[in-house]
Amino acid sequence: MIHAAASATALFSALGLLMLFNPIARRIGLLDHPNARKQHDGAVPLTGGLAIYLALWIASLLMPSIPEKVALLVGSAGVLVIVGALDDRFGLGVKTRLLAQALATSIMIWGSGTSIHTVVPDLVLLSDWPVWIGAAITLIAVVGLVNAFNMIDGIDGLAGCTAVIACLTLAISQLLFGHAEHTEYLLVFCAAIIGYLSVNLTIASRNKVFLGDAGSLLIGFVIAWAVIFATQSNQPSVPAALALWSIALPVWDTLSVMSRRMRKGLSPFHADRTHLHHICLRAGLNSRQALAFLICFSLASYVVGALIYALTGATGALIGFGVCGLAFIMLQMKIWRVLVWVRRSA
Repeated sequence: MIHAAASATALFSALGLLMLFNPIARRIGLLDHPNARKQHDGAVPLTGGLAIYLALWIASLLMPSIPEKVALLVGSAGVLVIVGALDDRFGLGVKTRLLAQALATSIMIWGSGTSIHTVVPDLVLLSDWPVWIGAAITLIAVVGLVNAFNMIDGIDGLAGCTAVIACLTLAISQLLFGHAEHTEYLLVFCAAIIGYLSVNLTIASRNKVFLGDAGSLLIGFVIAWAVIFATQSNQPSVPAALALWSIALPVWDTLSVMSRRMRKGLSPFHADRTHLHHICLRAGLNSRQALAFLICFSLASYVVGALIYALTGATGALIGFGVCGLAFIMLQMKIWRVLVWVRRSA
């Protein structure tokens, strides 16, 4: 009951804070203006991340105790929220964001004593790494996923819905394996995001808001560490090879986009309109249709991964993730030829 109340508090706190922040954001210029790459109507407040983060703190007041790792996670995420909000307002640049992500991740690694040390226990090359290698891999993985969520935040609701799916499928995986460690905190986090989504998708209010970098960085960071806590503890609650399928869409899409950019001689962080959600829009879907398609894609990816794991075990699930990811990247590179062929066949 306590955690149900905390979840409800997180949801309604996010809603209330978004309403409160709307006029403040317009007054201080914390707004996203449309341009050639951002096609939306009018200036939109970038307050979603701030509302989600503060809603988590408010909800925590109802919890009798919070695990040290969870408290450290929320505290270190504040670094990204602050830097992200400053970037939303003043445009700090990629290097500053990356430095903040590395700092927050380092705080988590050394503060929690947790890092990636095993992916597939039965494979020698993918288990029991030295601490310094595990720390380096963790740094790369967390920063990579943080930026993956930042990059997919291109249409209304996508980053938030992807995060909710990741949390829920991770929680389901924990329950399937007979564990419920930190599951209630994932649900509180989901509730805060849903509060934001109800405004972002103009369900609870016509005054739309966006996550901003503060929000996308926060979401990516929390999801990354939720996966690490679930898979890298002394008694893992979810196999790492299965947990990867909860975050398949942002991982595959970001790797695909970055590889195409580097093939063109551009920075992997160069902004463009080549993500899967952009392709959906250019193929004729509207924003809500594209969102629905990508939600179904995320859920289907997890189901496929769970089936592969059930049939082949951790090694098969990891290989399947890599093979499906490679197929995803190759298909995106040829997507327009594929669409032309589909249209002609129809």
